[in-house]
Amino acid sequence: MITDAAYQFYAEQDKQATQSAAFLYLNLGGSPALARSFADAAESAGFGVKIYKGIESSEFNYAPFVQELKDEGITFVSFTGATQQAVRLADAMAQQGYKPDQFVVTQTQYGPELAAQGGANVDGALAPVPHPAFTGDNQQVALYTQWLQRVKPGASPTTFGLFAWSATRLFVEQAVALGGTLTRESLVESLRGVQKWTAGGLHSEMNVGGKQSFTCSTVVQLQRGEWRQISGDGYDCGKLVRTSVAR
Repeated sequence: MITDAAYQFYAEQDKQATQSAAFLYLNLGGSPALARSFADAAESAGFGVKIYKGIESSEFNYAPFVQELKDEGITFVSFTGATQQAVRLADAMAQQGYKPDQFVVTQTQYGPELAAQGGANVDGALAPVPHPAFTGDNQQVALYTQWLQRVKPGASPTTFGLFAWSATRLFVEQAVALGGTLTRESLVESLRGVQKWTAGGLHSEMNVGGKQSFTCSTVVQLQRGEWRQISGDGYDCGKLVRTSVAR
């Protein structure tokens, strides 16, 4: 299941753009299933999905894909895959003078690498993330980034690193609470009771015990090489969509 919160936000920003949407993905690993989930969530939010297509990892010529986007009048483009391929798509769009009204990448691209590799061609890209922006003033996010620099100076914070920090905190809190009764079985049983986990406000609320993902997220945008949160100070919340991948 996946939240449609970000897609509701995109529609609120530009409803018309979302009526002609394309979901492209790198046809490798988990990207196809993830892109399918994104497309399903978008459709649940009222998007008009016209193109859902994979790009092989061996493909270097993205021009035909961009031409199809132009021919179909696509105004919303989502890409799921590695940063290198996201930049390749952005470069191909720029070379053909094509700029969708909204260009969305994933939390994989939320970091300095996208701007470093793509430059002006990726400026304006959007990404949904289930936590406050790293450039904000959230105390728990700041704590994570501070310790990251202590352990690995110069490293860039990532969403994946943030959730690794959260998972470790959850384990430690549960282990301390269980004390001398800590076993694998007692830990699993205790985790079933964790329903509103945020790691102290580090990220959007998650129902760990119910095995349900977050329903709320923020949206960040790449502006002149820096990611900035554009969805307000708090979270935008939606509903969890049971996608075709999970059926």
